[in-house]
Amino acid sequence: MSLLTRISTLIGLLLAMGVAAAETGDLKHPDWHPDGRLLVAEGSCAGSIDLYLIDVEKKTVQLVWDGTQTEGYPRWFYDGKRIAFHQIDDKRESRIFLAKLSPEGDISDVVRISEGPFDIEPAPSPDGSWIVYSQRGEKGLDIALLDLSGERTSRVWKTESAENFPSWHPGGSAITFYARKPSGTQIYSRELESDQIKALTPGEGPNFVGHLSPDGGLLAYSSERSGDRELYIRDLLTGEEQRVTERAGRDGYAKFSPGGDYLAWHSVIDEKFTEIRLLNLESGEMSEFSCRDWSGER
Repeated sequence: MSLLTRISTLIGLLLAMGVAAAETGDLKHPDWHPDGRLLVAEGSCAGSIDLYLIDVEKKTVQLVWDGTQTEGYPRWFYDGKRIAFHQIDDKRESRIFLAKLSPEGDISDVVRISEGPFDIEPAPSPDGSWIVYSQRGEKGLDIALLDLSGERTSRVWKTESAENFPSWHPGGSAITFYARKPSGTQIYSRELESDQIKALTPGEGPNFVGHLSPDGGLLAYSSERSGDRELYIRDLLTGEEQRVTERAGRDGYAKFSPGGDYLAWHSVIDEKFTEIRLLNLESGEMSEFSCRDWSGER
């Protein structure tokens, strides 16, 4: 039985899930630690938008950064020792930062690596030598690459359309992103060597924010083809795909775990708050993490 066939049997479980009681604060944009036990996320449980650490096994939510600005979209380096994130200041300008983050939630050595004025959504390369991110250009958002070695030279793909939420192919040879074009909003990949671009999603959409499985064979992404934003998984070899969620509210920013056996995403609940959900793709077991799980301590 294929993975997509197994996923199809889980939809009833997702439909049967109750909606949690209303609360304040959001947890969103999860990213897996390489050990598959921890998630780093953006959240507003304490009021401002800060960084949080989620222990999947212990089922705890810990505040790790409570700065004076807006910190968001954290992403682990593949060595599991550092994160990249963006920081938006009072002038609505944004830069990319790096920091060390321990499994215990200790953050240190915070350093700014981009000049702005509007750099967002960073993603470290598999070998840790590059950061890809979105950058405000003349006609919208462009994809930018920053070399972290040497003189930190940069490269920008300037386009006629808005391109953002970039991520890496597991082998580091290509970038995945989504673009808003006159023909529609789709997810694309771009080869670093040849600059060859190809669409990864079908024409039906709009489709948003795709991330590849660890072997590069599956794409998890969001689509509004049904009128609501739901999650889908697409087999890039066969073109077979399966809808994963079916509920009122927006589901998105899905990430496969390092072992490929879990899917994490954030889900907007009745437009009131946002929580992070984890689905075991083998057993169908579902876990939820929200500001209810935060102890109120740093």
